Formats: sequence, C-alpha cells, structure tokens
Amino acid sequence: MKDMRLYLIRHGEQVPAQIDPLQPLSEKGQFETSEMAAFLNYLGIKVEEIWHSGKERAKQTAAIIAEGIAPRSVIEREGLLPDDNVRELALELVTEEREITIVGHLPFLNKLVSRLLTGVDTHPCVNFERSSAVCLERYDNNLWLIIWMMSPDMIKGQNR
Repeated sequence: MKDMRLYLIRHGEQVPAQIDPLQPLSEKGQFETSEMAAFLNYLGIKVEEIWHSGKERAKQTAAIIAEGIAPRSVIEREGLLPDDNVRELALELVTEEREITIVGHLPFLNKLVSRLLTGVDTHPCVNFERSSAVCLERYDNNLWLIIWMMSPDMIKGQNR
C-alpha cells in the first residue's frame, strides 16, 4: 500500500561562477525548468511543500516548479547542500506523511535516492540531468520504488 510520493528535482543549468558568483539559472536553465513545471502540472502533481537548499539556482528552480504545482509553501531547508549527509533526511522521510518536492544538487540527490532504495548512499541509481525529476513512492515497511523519471530531453522528445 502506497504511503507517500516524493519528487526530487535537480536544479536547472546555472550561469558559470566566473560570470556571476551566485550562479543563478541561465536562460536555458529557466526554460528547461519551466518545461518541467508544465509537465508536472500536466500530470496533476500537487505537493504540500517544496524544499530547497537556499543556493540561488535551487531557490530559482523551486520558484519555477512552484508555479506548476502550487504547493502551500516553498521552504529553504538546512541539510540539502551538495555535500551534506543524506542519512538524517532519509530517516525523516520514513515518517513523512505529506507529499513533498525537494529541489537539490549533485551529489546530494544521487546519494539520497541510493540511501532510500538500497539503504546505503554509495550505489548510484539514477542519472540526474539538470532540471530532471524523479518520483519515488514509499510503501509499507519503508520500501521505496522509483515510479518515473523525466528529463528535459525526454520532454523535448514528447513535443516532437
């Protein structure tokens, strides 16, 4: 029996640090993230909250995704930076009842998916392209499954 869904989204393409040290989204990153937001809206995805790391590119990605899925809130959370440990968040997600979206970075997202699916964070399970989304479902006994994954390139293929 399904307990909850978790949507993980990698931030969109950012401007190089040499151009802007805050590394906001590039035009391509904004466009591809908007396409992903439209795709999530088309699927009828609704979540309570979107969590992001606070880095400019993640914050902007979360705001664009929020336009498509209309969460109650968009929250900057500690513990979602690229090199943060995923263990505490994985434990928190065991008891989470709300459907949420996490907008994050590599290698954090890869490690989180690995931890949820395998119990360790050292086995890559997905290839997170920028602006891509992965949907995980949690079932009884904390069993997590990948339900679907979508990338900007896959969306482009759908529009041909």
